Amino acid sequence: MADVLDHLAEDRPLLAVDGPAVFFWGLILVVALAGPQRVETIQEETLEGRGLSLVVDLSSSMLAEDMGDRQSRISLAREAAVRFASGSDEGPLSIDGGLTATQ
Repeated sequence: MADVLDHLAEDRPLLAVDGPAVFFWGLILVVALAGPQRVETIQEETLEGRGLSLVVDLSSSMLAEDMGDRQSRISLAREAAVRFASGSDEGPLSIDGGLTATQ
């Protein structure tokens, strides 16, 4: 305590701080007082109707040409999917392909 009183009596600073340190801590103080904030806008979209998902088998057996007029199964599935999608007013439609491995 006596040391502190001696420093006060001699009119010397208790802590000697050089120019770059003053700038650094001053900058930190300004940023802290400014209260930085992150602004994000979230847009919500409401969809009407039902969402449908069409799953298509993509295994090698779909390449077999054993359907009418010697068409492959995958080409017939593609045609049916296009007809279904063009005539569907049920809302969003997703098409997913599935590949399964059998032993």
